[in-house]
Amino acid sequence: MIERHPVEANVWAMHRDFARNPTTVVNDDADLLWFNTAGSNSWLNGASWCALGQDVDARIASVGHAAQQVGTKAQWTTSPSCGPGDLERHLDAAGWRPEVVPAMAVAVDTRFPSQPAELAIQKVVKQSEVREWTDLFDASFGIEPRGDKHPWLEPWRHLALGAESPCRLFLGRLDGVPVSCSMAFVHQDSVGLYGVGTPPPHRGNGYASALTVAGIRWGASRGASVAVLHASPLGAPVYQSLGFRVVLDMIAWSLPLGDQREATTT
Repeated sequence: MIERHPVEANVWAMHRDFARNPTTVVNDDADLLWFNTAGSNSWLNGASWCALGQDVDARIASVGHAAQQVGTKAQWTTSPSCGPGDLERHLDAAGWRPEVVPAMAVAVDTRFPSQPAELAIQKVVKQSEVREWTDLFDASFGIEPRGDKHPWLEPWRHLALGAESPCRLFLGRLDGVPVSCSMAFVHQDSVGLYGVGTPPPHRGNGYASALTVAGIRWGASRGASVAVLHASPLGAPVYQSLGFRVVLDMIAWSLPLGDQREATTT
């Protein structure tokens, strides 16, 4: 397998790490990395790395069928190292819908801005704090907090707690109240930043930047030399202000399903 850039390697490693969640099945095949999680959403159902051959259409169909079986959308994250060269044509023909997502990177030893004095940042270490994190994530993206029904709640309790986990959740608090969140995942020399969010009433105060930097510094303490992420239109200006620069485009392909009842929160 050719890992063209740490931004690709990080997301592939995170997908493989989903296997530590008891309800996730990860298939790390010779030609395809794909995974399914009953009771979750498209973040934990789909595929990423692939080097598909003549059976490309059948393999694409199998990923979609597996998501249908657990009743959720699927997301297939493709990048320049995925194959075949006309993979996009095959995914489009199978009904997958693309969204181009710029992938960005910055050195972890970049000089970042100071944390806002009023903001207290903590690593999530308790199961109850995982629910605070998922509720805040929902509020950050216009979703009514789903509490105990959040599709990430139990998976994150298995994947993001414990000193040895490569995954860590962060909460920013203002007078004890959660106002911003982020997630970091370490793989070899990279730390990936995911799930950065701040509810609208608290935006514009530098909290998302501070939570991003908290994840970067944690990754640096674990040996990472570069920080990577996939930027949404909302987040891109924040990341650019921290020194992140676009290194390649990734494509998040989603497969709509008629019985889908959840919001897409990727």
